[in-house]
Amino acid sequence: MNDLSLLPAPIAEQVQQAGQTVMVPAETPVFHMGDECNAFIMVLSGQVRVQQLSEAGRELILYRIHAGESCVITTACLLSSEPYPVEAITEEETRAALLPRPAFEAAFASDPAFRQSVFATYGHRMAQMMSLLAELAFERLEARLARHLLCHAGQDDRVNLTQARLAAELGAAREAVNRRLNSWQKQGLVNLGRGHIELCDKPGLASLARPAV
Repeated sequence: MNDLSLLPAPIAEQVQQAGQTVMVPAETPVFHMGDECNAFIMVLSGQVRVQQLSEAGRELILYRIHAGESCVITTACLLSSEPYPVEAITEEETRAALLPRPAFEAAFASDPAFRQSVFATYGHRMAQMMSLLAELAFERLEARLARHLLCHAGQDDRVNLTQARLAAELGAAREAVNRRLNSWQKQGLVNLGRGHIELCDKPGLASLARPAV
């Protein structure tokens, strides 16, 4: 069994007894919308993005699962016996621990420490999702876009994302993001390149990132 030290001890113990670890290549689906949920998933290394797709094919990235974290929607599907309403894709080579559904259900029913660990990770992720929903509902796209660019710029003041991926990160229409970036380029705030965005006026972007009053 691979090292499970990143996992909460009660979960690691159950994986050791009845689970397995798998290595998944980058850009590989972990599950699709409509799939049956058959295992509790914890990421040991790498990164997985969980996203919602609209009927028109528009993406909304809900969250990412990093090392030591579980998938809250997987937990919800296991508890409700519902199929996946979203999809998950690895963003880099990822090692994950899987606990089959029967073992998960048995441990959840009989092991208070395991149950507490599952609910702790569930609650943490739900708080993050509520924060995302609040941003989508109450904050202007302009502010969210400016803040996202500032937070994800490298030391060279570049954000290495396509506009399509940036729109998915923000849960916005690509056309709306494109219009604002083109307007900001005319104002000298950014410079748009192929697959990247250069920040030319970070103080100007910071002023746009502030919440409206």
